[in-house]
Order: sequence, then structure tokens, then C-alpha cells
Amino acid sequence: MIPARAWAGWLLVAACVTPAAAQPGGTGEILSIEVAVSRALEANRGLQIARSEVEGLSDRIAAVRTRKYPVLSARLLEGAFLLPLEATFPAGAFGSFGAIGPFPPTDTTVRSDTRFLSAAVLTAAQPLTQLRKVSRGIRGLQLEQDLARERIDAQSREVASGVRKAYYQLQRTQAGLQATEETVALARELVRLATAHRDARVVLGADLLTAQSRLARAEHEARRLEDAAVTLREQLNALMGRDLALGFDVPPLPAPGATEASLPEAEARALEARSEIRQAELRRQQAENAVHLAREAYIPDISVAVTYAALANVEVLPRQTFTAGVLLEWEPWTWGRVGHEVAASRRAVDRAALAATEAGEGIRREVRAAWRTLGEARRFIDVTALAQQAAREQVRVANERVRAEASLVREALQAQAALAEADAQHDAALTSFWTAFAEFERVTGVR
Repeated sequence: MIPARAWAGWLLVAACVTPAAAQPGGTGEILSIEVAVSRALEANRGLQIARSEVEGLSDRIAAVRTRKYPVLSARLLEGAFLLPLEATFPAGAFGSFGAIGPFPPTDTTVRSDTRFLSAAVLTAAQPLTQLRKVSRGIRGLQLEQDLARERIDAQSREVASGVRKAYYQLQRTQAGLQATEETVALARELVRLATAHRDARVVLGADLLTAQSRLARAEHEARRLEDAAVTLREQLNALMGRDLALGFDVPPLPAPGATEASLPEAEARALEARSEIRQAELRRQQAENAVHLAREAYIPDISVAVTYAALANVEVLPRQTFTAGVLLEWEPWTWGRVGHEVAASRRAVDRAALAATEAGEGIRREVRAAWRTLGEARRFIDVTALAQQAAREQVRVANERVRAEASLVREALQAQAALAEADAQHDAALTSFWTAFAEFERVTGVR
């Protein structure tokens, strides 16, 4: 029969315990894990930076594409000749006329003065053979853009995995806080009973001090878990691109369920969803494009050019000239440089092919390791859950016996210590499981 005073003590303790839904940092908004992941994928600052890089590559592609169009240039010179211009015309340079004979009749030199002059040159050149190089350059940038998109996909999965891990950890922290508050309630009741029995000179003072020490440790653990919950909320807010001070609550952690897919199915899903293999294939295509671009160095640059030149304040030279023709620029002897560049690009193709194979094998290893870790964590939860239930029942029985026999305070203290250890092991098991579950989702390509 439990004394009425004991019942009053238990009611007082229950009134003092803070429920899990009203923990520090909560505002009443229940944030589901699906909403948290969705917000993070939309507003995460790191992902926004990566998306901006992809948009920047679009601008670079548009800029390179303009190199296919005619190149227009204008040059203007304002100055004076340091030395006068001289033009020598031999006798009869302009022909021979019957009445006057050859013109000019003798060799004639015409000199200009060093007056101020103006010269303008306008050129329009349409690239021809360079168009292949420009196309290769555009293709390289497009591959880089595709690779950047695949990196965003991989980064999105990392962000989603980080959100899930922090979310599960917050759920476990809140559950651990609730369990710790129950431990605090039990410890307070034991301290109350030990104090009453010590006053009656039935319990030693050392047993009371031990009970008070256990209570202090439990209260400290509760405060530590409260701080950890606030830190995890701030971490989730940062991942979601929100103000760190925004509060929210999360629902209780569900019981671990069975794995939905078999190991072969998980491997197949990971190989299809993960971007590492696609990234390796894009790098191989980049290397092949680099080989073709290096070979373009053997081809001369040929353009069709039209030039207009105008001179002002010059009497010796023509005032205006028009020219049209073909402009060729070529480096016929490169001392083997182009050959070495082509060979290096070919080796890069071989490396990229090996990297693609290694990426697939690495994904399979990660999936298998995560699968085994998840199974071990699930089995360990059952072990710690049974131990936790047994320890909690022992504490309850020990407290009941203390009320009947004061000399059993030490037995109750030992039972509380066993319960605290069982709670810690079960909490660690649950944390390991949900961390392993989040990692398993990451390696299988879940977003």
C-alpha cells in the first residue's frame, strides 16, 4: 500500500515535468521531414550558389557563340610623321605621250611635309576554319554546364541527407529529453524518500548524498539535451535557408520499420539515381572533346576580310582604299607541342573511362556497407529496448520497496544507475539506426 504522502509527491513531480511539445525552441509549428527537405532543396544557400554558376555558364556559352559572326573592328590614328614620306616615280611611270613624251620625263621624287594627319581603318572579317574551333569550345562549355547540373544533383542529395540526419537527431534528442525528465522525476522521488528516512535515522547520509548526486546529473543531462535541441533547430534552419531563431517542433520519432527494397534493388536504384557515374561519363566526353580541339591546331585560321582605310591631310598617298581578300594565319611548325597536347588529352580519355567504372563500383560498395550497417542498427535497437524496459521496471520495483523498507535505498540507487545506462544505450541505438537510415537513403540516391 503506497502512502498518501508518496502519491502527493508523485503528483508534484508530474506537474513539474515539462512536456516534450513545449521544449525550448518550439513555436507550435509541426515541421514534417518532407517539408523540411523540400524547403532545403529550394532555399539552401549553397544550392542557390551552384544554380547561379550554371546560369553563368549559359552566359559564357552565349558569349562564345558570337565568335561565329563577323568580327568588326575600327582603328583611328591621330598623329604626325616623324620623317616625311617620299614617293619616287621613274621616268615614264605613267606612260609616254606623243606630244610630250614620257611622263614624268625624269625620275621624280615627291615628298610630304610632317604635318598633322588622321588615319582610320575599318575591317570586317568572317571566320571560316575557326568555326570548327568555336563549335568545339561551345561543346566543351555545354559539357561543363551538364557537369555542373550533375554536381547540383549530388549536392542536393547531400543537403537532403544532412536535413534528414539533423531531423532524426532532433527527434531523438526530444525523445531523450522526455526520458531524462522521467528519470529526473524518479530521482526526485527517491531523494524525497531518502530524506524522510534519514530524518528518521533509517538511511545513511551517504545514501542521501548519492541520491542527490544522481538527481543533479539527471537535471544536468536534461539541460544539455535542451541545448542540443536548440542547436539542431538552428542547424536545420541554416540548411533550409531560414533565420536561425525561427522555432518549430517535430513529431515523435516513429518506430523503425523494415527495409522496403532488397539489396539488389537498392544497388540498381543507386546506380540509376546517383550522379557520380553520369559525372564520370561527362568528364570522358570532355576529354574526347579536348582531343578534337587540340587537333584543330593543325588547321590554319582562314577568314574572309574586307578593309576600308581613309587618310586625311596626306597628299602623297590615296585618301581612301578598299581591299577584300582572304586572311590566313598559321603556325606550321610547333616543335611537337600539338602532338603532345593531343596525346595528353587521349590519356585523359582513358582516365575518365576508368573513373566511370570505379564510380559504379564505389557506389555498390557504399550501398552494401550502408545496408549492413542499417541491419545491425535495427537489430541492436531490439536488444537495448528490452534492456531499457527491464531497467525501468527494476527502478519502479526498487522505489516501491524503498517505501516499505528504508534500508533498500542503495538498491534503488543501483537500479537508477542501471536505468540511466540502459536509456543511454537505447538512445545511442536509435540514433545509430536513424543515422544509418539517412545514410542508406543518401547512398541509394533518395532526395
